[in-house]
This record gives sequence, structure tokens and C-alpha cells, in this order.
Amino acid sequence: METQDASATISEYVSSLQYESLPSEVVDVTKKGILDTLGVILGASGTVPEAEILVDMITRLGGRPDATILGCGDRVPAWHAAYVNGAMAHALDYDDLHGGGLGHLYGPIVPAALAMAEQTSGTTGRDLIAAVCAGVDLLSRLNSSARATGNPHEWHAMSVNGVFGATVAAARIAGLDARRLRSALGIAFTYAAGTMEIVYGTGNNTRGFVYALPGETGVRSSMMAEAGLAGVQNSFDGDAGLLNVYYQGEYSRAVLLDALGERFLTVDAGFKPWPACGFAHIYIDMVLGLMKEHEIIPDDVSSVTVTVGDFAQRLCEPLEQKRRPSASMEAKFSLPFTMAVAMVRGGIIIRDYLPAHLADKDILDFAKRVQYKVEHRFDFDPNASMPAGAVEISMRDGSTYEREQKIAFGNPAKPMSWEDLSDKFADCAENAASTLPSAQVAAAVEMLTNLEKVDEIGQVVDALGPKRQG
Repeated sequence: METQDASATISEYVSSLQYESLPSEVVDVTKKGILDTLGVILGASGTVPEAEILVDMITRLGGRPDATILGCGDRVPAWHAAYVNGAMAHALDYDDLHGGGLGHLYGPIVPAALAMAEQTSGTTGRDLIAAVCAGVDLLSRLNSSARATGNPHEWHAMSVNGVFGATVAAARIAGLDARRLRSALGIAFTYAAGTMEIVYGTGNNTRGFVYALPGETGVRSSMMAEAGLAGVQNSFDGDAGLLNVYYQGEYSRAVLLDALGERFLTVDAGFKPWPACGFAHIYIDMVLGLMKEHEIIPDDVSSVTVTVGDFAQRLCEPLEQKRRPSASMEAKFSLPFTMAVAMVRGGIIIRDYLPAHLADKDILDFAKRVQYKVEHRFDFDPNASMPAGAVEISMRDGSTYEREQKIAFGNPAKPMSWEDLSDKFADCAENAASTLPSAQVAAAVEMLTNLEKVDEIGQVVDALGPKRQG
């Protein structure tokens, strides 16, 4: 018997998915993912110059005011809102980071689901949770099915696979049946693209924009299918489908399709406590822990040595340049600068990486005391979780404090609480293009924490900031 195309199996499952069937732990982590993603979008809206350029471009296009660009409140066509919000979701590199190393999962999905929810009257909080859960689960399965075979690839998983996750999320909101949802996936397939050069290359300031493509594609593909347009029917298993072209036939079908609705990879979601490169988090966690445990005063420190593997080594070289980063994103990918901020400030928040703070004399002076060494036992394995690391703090009196650690705060094995995520949201909201009063921030957090009780998603958007006509 001929195998049914995976897109058909996925469409049948998603079109019948009900909120009531979701396990409580899946609902909880999905709500956290939504809160976290909306927060980092707000934070990016007021701190990332590229976001301001993009907002200006999109708002000048005009169109139906169906959905909201978060942070500024402008209303534009739904897929335009999903595009801009998607770009901002990763622009700070502060969005979620899967504990199993599967990447940032909510940034490509939440903007599509939210935009479609605004456009679709009567969408409830439960609808949004179910849609985001379906989208993130598919994205997780697609990423994990390739990793299960050790399949190396240089295409960008969030950009390529993200369009499918965003599409099922948007289609679930729109209420598409299995036939039209399969068409939506087929339409989205024609836009699946992107390679890791956006990460490896230098000189570009659109790295976060790869998360814009899934949001826009998901909403547009769902709307086209809803209107009756038919997409590619065998977008996954066809001779030139996703699994044969991008995956070259090397993937685990069991990981992709087995136990749909029973096994959710979303429960392994991790969140970032600090707005820095994920590979720096293990070192931030270690030095903050040592400082608290031993009551270390920064002025008494003579040097800090981080022991890194191959990928984290990139955050240390060239050393002198990393000690004096010239741009915000460069600072986020600098271990010397990040270690200096963590120790001098006793923590890291968004403003620490803003251009005005990159010349802080206290930080730059301390960064000169940060050095590194390489041990390949800490090398990055793309088929595993984030690598471990070690740090040594040497004091001026000759004493030393050392720590080696396997996981960082924010990993699901060392999770952020609702209170932690609420504090992060508040920091992000404080940096939004339109700053929210503290009372409004608290109200928004309360609503998102209890999202399953929200009767109309428009109430959530109203709580997130100003609302202006497009």
C-alpha cells in the first residue's frame, strides 16, 4: 500500500486537535512560550534600528488594518503584521531556546497565530494555545526527525521548517479542514527557503528576519487555501518534496509522525534569562552563581578564565575585538564583554547591550581581565543539547573559585518560573517603542498567564500596548 503523504497525516491531526485534549504540562509551557515571545517582540520594537526601518516600510504599504504590529500599535494586513512581528521575535536573540538543541521554536510560530487570531473574529485564548502548540510541535518534529539520523544540513531549519509550523498554527486558528490545511502546507512549501549563511556570514543586519518569513508565509498560505486555492499535494513525500530535497530522504519518519497528539516535544522548551547568545548562558550562570555563593566583589577580581569548546570559541576571537564590541549584536556574541557585564552589573538586561552602553568604562576595563582557553570536550554537538563549560575566577588575594556546569538556567532541567518570565516580560515592555505603564504590564502578564480564560484575543493585543489604525 502506498504511504500517505506526511502532509495529509499532519493535516488530519491538526484539523481535529482540540484544546481539551492537550496535557496540562503542554498547556503550561505553551503559555510560557507565548508570553516570552510577545515580550521579546515588544523589547525589539524600541531597541532594534532595523525593526524601525521595517515597520516604516510595511506601514507605508497600507492595506486592511486586520492585525497589529506590536510595540507601536500600527494595524496592517495580517500577513504583514506576522512578518514584522516575526522579524522582531528574533531580532534581540532573546527568544526561547529548546533544551534539546532544536533551536528557537516559538518565534516563527506565535506571530502567525496572533495575526490570524486578530483577523478571525471570536478567537479565544484556548484557540491560540492549541494553534501555537500544533505549530511548535510540528516544527520540533521536523527539526528532530533530521537530527535523529545525524543528517547534517546547511539550510536554516527555522526558516525552512518554520513555514510549516506557522502554517498549521494559522490554519488551526482559521478552522481549515484537513483538505484545505493540506493545500495550505503545499502553498507554504513553495516558499520554504533559507540557509545558514545568514548566521555564518558577516556584514548583514537582517539575521533575525529569517523568523519573519514563516509568519508571513503561514498566514498568507492559510488565507489562500481558505479562499479555495489548491497547493502542492505531496509537499513532504513527493519526489521533489521537502523530505527528499532538503532532507535527502535521511530522516526518522517515526519522530515526525508517531504519537501525534500524545507525545509533545514542546515540553522540552527552554527560555533565555539573559539577552545574549545561548552559548554564553552557561558562563553567565556560572559566574553569577559563584559571585553570590562567595560574595565576590568585582574590584577584587584579577581575572576570569572561561573554558570553551569550538562554537563558544567563536565568542572569544579575536580577543581584543571581542573585549570592545562595536555593535549590539556583536556584544551579545562576545564572551569577554558579556562576562564583564554579568560581573559588574550582577546580571544582564536589555539595556546592557544597547549602543549607548557599549562604551561603559567599567565594563570595558573589566573585559580586559577576561581570557579563555579551549578544551574540545566542550565542543558543540548539533545532535545534542547546548554544550557544557567551565569558568575560573582568580582574586587579587591569590584565591580562586572554579565551576564546571552542564546546563544553564533556562534549560527545562533548570527552568525559569512564571515569576522569572514575568520579570523578563517587564524588562522587555520597558524597552518597547511605546512604553507601557507598570500597571498595564502587570495586567498583560496576568492575562497571558491565564490565557485559557480569555474570550477574545483582541483583549490580549489591547493589553500589550497602543492600538492605532493602519
